[in-house]
Amino acid sequence: MSNLRKKLYKPLLVLIIIIIAFVITGYFLQRLNISHSREKHILSPQFGFIEYKNGYILWRNYPSTGIRFVYDSNPRGYFGTNNEIDHHTNSWGFRGEEFFPSKSRNTFRIAFLGDSYTFGEGVKDTDTYAEQTAMQLKKKYSSSTIKLESYNFGVGGYSFIHEWLLLNDVVLKTKPDVIVFKIDIADFETPLFQMDPRTKMIYRAYRGPTSSDLILNLPPDHWLLKYRVFEMPWQAIRWLDQMRKIKAYYRWLMTDKNPGRQQNLSALHSSLQTCRERNIKCYVVCFPVQNQLVDEHTKIRKEVESEGVFFIDLLPHVKHRYFQKLHVHPTDGHPNEIMHALVAKLLADKIAEDFPCEH
Repeated sequence: MSNLRKKLYKPLLVLIIIIIAFVITGYFLQRLNISHSREKHILSPQFGFIEYKNGYILWRNYPSTGIRFVYDSNPRGYFGTNNEIDHHTNSWGFRGEEFFPSKSRNTFRIAFLGDSYTFGEGVKDTDTYAEQTAMQLKKKYSSSTIKLESYNFGVGGYSFIHEWLLLNDVVLKTKPDVIVFKIDIADFETPLFQMDPRTKMIYRAYRGPTSSDLILNLPPDHWLLKYRVFEMPWQAIRWLDQMRKIKAYYRWLMTDKNPGRQQNLSALHSSLQTCRERNIKCYVVCFPVQNQLVDEHTKIRKEVESEGVFFIDLLPHVKHRYFQKLHVHPTDGHPNEIMHALVAKLLADKIAEDFPCEH
């Protein structure tokens, strides 16, 4: 009997220590409220459908309104007292001050085209890279008579197909001197909103896994996962698996198997050619959606530079940073104010170099 006790003593002691460690760890995790379980942000109505053109649905932000996002926490202290952020649109349905088709002789106007990154989802009106670029250029041009204006034509969910239509229908009418195009791998997806040919109803299409899919809420029937000490490793495994799927999806977008790739490439080239024909200087800023997709960024660079357009790749500037620190929120992969400020500096320096103060 004594030999049996000796054999069982050490395993039982280890088991007791593990149980105590789990209980203590779980207690402190509970007290510190550390968990990967999150809620998606709440947003007020944002889009109004305005047109069905060339087989594509065009939409725009509601004009002259405030669009509020509310998050489940405020990790950087950037949001309002209720974890909210407000986005304000002008009468054209775009973010920023009012737009005017007419332009005085000493006005230097920059138009920004893109999707929700350009619109600046999750950042304050004054912190979008469109506004920050203008602010930095105003400082550089402070000794000149130049009146600098920034027009933000960003609309969430737009691809190059929509931007090409918007460019011809709206943007060119404002007579921009410079156009900045935003690009990332997700811009090669098929259109976000589509029409059911049978019912003629507009619906939001599922295109593939995104960073918002990293919000991994607990299954309600798993009682064990209600304990933080078990929840966290389970969430970590799920998160890694989802990251793998997202990366594979982004790589697939840059292959010929993706039906949206060639459509959007054609629209991009058409947009750049239209600008060149009108003597409008263009810049393309490439945002990283993952910090390991170097080959995909190289493909995008080749497409842009084949048009003789200056290409700014943000990946080398952020690849050594903790990527999630550049996001609006753990549940929202849009670039935060830190990333917008970086883009603005790179753009302002290049534009000031190409258009000195005597312009």
